[in-house]
Amino acid sequence: MRQLFLFCMLMVSAKILSAQPPYSGTIFIDPDIITAVTTMNLMLSSSGLSVDNYDNTLISWSVKSVNSGVRLGASGLEYCNGTTARDTLVSTYGWIITGDSENLGGCVLPVEWLSLSATPINNQVKVAWSTASELNSDYFVVERSVDQGRWDALGQVSATGYSSSASAYQFDDTQPIVGKAFYRLRQVDVDGTFDYSQTVEITLLNDGIAVYPNPVKDLLHLDLPGQTPVQATIIDFQGRVAIRQSLQPGNNSLSVAQLPAGLYLLRLNDGQGWTQDLPIVKE
Repeated sequence: MRQLFLFCMLMVSAKILSAQPPYSGTIFIDPDIITAVTTMNLMLSSSGLSVDNYDNTLISWSVKSVNSGVRLGASGLEYCNGTTARDTLVSTYGWIITGDSENLGGCVLPVEWLSLSATPINNQVKVAWSTASELNSDYFVVERSVDQGRWDALGQVSATGYSSSASAYQFDDTQPIVGKAFYRLRQVDVDGTFDYSQTVEITLLNDGIAVYPNPVKDLLHLDLPGQTPVQATIIDFQGRVAIRQSLQPGNNSLSVAQLPAGLYLLRLNDGQGWTQDLPIVKE
């Protein structure tokens, strides 16, 4: 059934998502050539735009300088990640879009997270992360907090943007906080929407001792400077000793994979009067 007649020239600048890398160009739809468009897919095919993802098409239009007052028939198409972009076209550019519908259950995540870690290296903290895939991702903001209430932006890293394979990133915190610090990422899309990663915790003590990661799944790392061995004891919430191990100066690891998930206390003692207690969370 024919649902849309196009009587005027539509000129938009579009970023095309396909099997090839995105590119920009000016697309003309001439009414003398295309006098009737029965579906949104046919219009997109005729103009050379991608028809595989309506979300990406909306996002591409919204971040470019497009004509105002365009009437767009999109019968039967669904959008999810393109919700903000569609709102921009309607509210900012006065577009009239009919026939489509929102499907939040069909959303494809802009970024599929793989990992996030914070590791002390040479009086700095290396924040490293990776993604399995990215869709319309613009950049990452590395944020740090001491209480998970107020977060400070440390820096920005450009994203790959469009990728179906793994991507790796790194940011160095050159002025880390002594004590407990939390790190997270704010991932921002090309249309300005954003999402947060998980949070990771690291503890740096005044004497140079570092304990990470926290929460921990398998291995708890302890970096011990100086020349004195340290005894590490992990105590459960009932006061029972779950792990006790003597550690030498340098880089050490405690295997906690066998521990049930929950809250524990890590007690460090050098046998000469120095003791440090740190809560840890076993995932």
